Amino acid sequence: MSGTRVLYKMARMSAAAYVLLVCASSLMLTSSVESFASVLLQGSSLYSEQYLFEGPFQFKMQQDCNLVLYKNGRPIWATNTGGRGRNCEFRMQRDGNAVLYTGYGDPLFGSNTADMNNGDHYIVLQCDGNVVMYTANGRPVWATDTGGKVEVIDLGTAPTPTMNSTSSDVIMSVTGGRSH
Repeated sequence: MSGTRVLYKMARMSAAAYVLLVCASSLMLTSSVESFASVLLQGSSLYSEQYLFEGPFQFKMQQDCNLVLYKNGRPIWATNTGGRGRNCEFRMQRDGNAVLYTGYGDPLFGSNTADMNNGDHYIVLQCDGNVVMYTANGRPVWATDTGGKVEVIDLGTAPTPTMNSTSSDVIMSVTGGRSH
């Protein structure tokens, strides 16, 4: 297909379809090891200081138990659970739920997607900055709704900074899940 025809067809696509095409193209250009840097599989976890990354985006489990999505080092989404525990873990459970637990096993945040999956499910940090949980057949069931976000959205008063928090300026509320 000629370059002109490809551009014409891309111009007719919806924005969402275009983002998926660009993301899929970027995955094809990377090695299989690199492409998994943006995926959290069922049964896997992110522990303190571990993260997914894709381009300028980083989805990080911080030491202060706040799970934060960054773009170019600036927070654009968070669970707002900083300072509520230690040795936290964001776990992709086999029941279809993704849960942030303290080191004592207390839940702080959940995707509320238990039993919504039809088999193996996974979370992807997409190249547009959206973090999405997909079912085995590719149906999205949870997302941060941050696709294309550039900076923090001010929804009111910022949380009180903590000494261990690197995300005290995260003031965006969680979408699609709930804190416990």
